[in-house]
Amino acid sequence: MSLSAERVKLFAEKCTALGKKLGVDVVDLHSLFHSQPNWETFLCDGLHLSKEGNHFVGEQLIKVLEPKLSHLPLVFPDWKDVDAKNPENSLSEL
Repeated sequence: MSLSAERVKLFAEKCTALGKKLGVDVVDLHSLFHSQPNWETFLCDGLHLSKEGNHFVGEQLIKVLEPKLSHLPLVFPDWKDVDAKNPENSLSEL
């Protein structure tokens, strides 16, 4: 592991520990990424998320957010129910 990779790991560990100390939910993406055999495909340039990386992060966030948000009412229509040519009509029914 390179020095910079070691520093990133240490930073991720400190962030995770701080989140837990503060009592907030933490998604430890560093550990989750590195638990995957193909984690390098999650980054398109070593820093920014690729399409696969965005998908993976989304899956991890849903696991945390779904139980907390599923009981909330929908305020706006689902995007699939909005008429793309006349979105005002879909929103005026609220």
